Amino acid sequence: MKPAGMIVFPAGPAAQTPVMNQACDKGVKIVIMDSPATGVRCASTLVGADHYQLGAIVGKWLVDHPTPSKESAS
Repeated sequence: MKPAGMIVFPAGPAAQTPVMNQACDKGVKIVIMDSPATGVRCASTLVGADHYQLGAIVGKWLVDHPTPSKESAS
């Protein structure tokens, strides 16, 4: 089975570039999330998060869903 594409969250983009390029050579489309990876021949897009907005959403969720003890780390 040949994947049409893959989504990658590169923790070490330089180390993962050769593997991503192997996928490129097989016609796989690649979407890179959060960290750019240079040298990838077929990356179709980079999706970066708005970390401020994500923090606000997660913070609101944590306030709305407190733990039973209602204690939090500071």
